[in-house]
Amino acid sequence: MAQIVHRDLVRRATDQIDRDRLVKLVIDLTSIPSPTGEERDMARAYGEVLKGAGFDATLQPIGDERYNAVGRLQGAGGGKSVMFNGHLDTSFGPEQAHRGIGYRCEGTLIDDEWIYGMGSFNMKSALATYVAASDAIRKAGIRLGGDIVIAGVAGEIEKAPVNEYEGRQYQGYGGWHQVCDHAWCGR
Repeated sequence: MAQIVHRDLVRRATDQIDRDRLVKLVIDLTSIPSPTGEERDMARAYGEVLKGAGFDATLQPIGDERYNAVGRLQGAGGGKSVMFNGHLDTSFGPEQAHRGIGYRCEGTLIDDEWIYGMGSFNMKSALATYVAASDAIRKAGIRLGGDIVIAGVAGEIEKAPVNEYEGRQYQGYGGWHQVCDHAWCGR
């Protein structure tokens, strides 16, 4: 049976979204270099962001200094859970900064509207939005029936360790399991 969306609850939650804080979070996350195999600092920072938003957060080791950052905001019980999933790694690191503003590991706000930098659109802005939306729900005093799980995962641009291709950028098929009723990847 479908649940009814209560417009007043949606309004209460959206009223709690702080645009400036969200923009700053996207810029801060974009400014952390995290090419595949080098996600450690991004995972640590994102884990702290999750904790700051009230999540029970942990770092899941998946290889040499590689982690998934996973947080759970417990619901009231009896409802369905949802996982918001996004990758922490980017296609390139600081070595590509010469290619232009979109390749720099530096979040830059242009015209108070556009955020540029490596990973800003894929997918650090989604990771920031997951936290902002969940935090807004919590600040509005809305207690969902099910849990909200946010997983910032290493290795979207994954490579397999085969023959001469060895090293931490080829590790990462982790073993953490979270049972959720629904999942979302906000590309």
